[in-house]
Amino acid sequence: METTKAPLTEEQAARRRAGRTLARALWHAGRRSASPATSAEPGGEAAAPATWKQARKQQTKLAMKTIRLLERAGYRIEADEEAIARLDAARAERAAARAAARAEASEGAAAEAAE
Repeated sequence: METTKAPLTEEQAARRRAGRTLARALWHAGRRSASPATSAEPGGEAAAPATWKQARKQQTKLAMKTIRLLERAGYRIEADEEAIARLDAARAERAAARAAARAEASEGAAAEAAE
């Protein structure tokens, strides 16, 4: 028997984004405090996406539990739409800069190969 999931409401999606953001922030802070020299080592930051991928599910569950506990205690987490827009714009700028750097590097490699 197949069951289909109902699409998330806007409130559910916002809670999930908040949970994932909280999870990532806590994971990152814990990772930095556990081994502050990691970022100084060659390849230390390159390993971060792989370790986040492994920890994501557990950390997100913990963050969602934390959010539920805070809500039961009378707190509410609200998104600051202006801040989110600024973060999205900054992410887009960084992505464009990385793409430009990759294109520049590949053109340089092609020029060296042609010589």
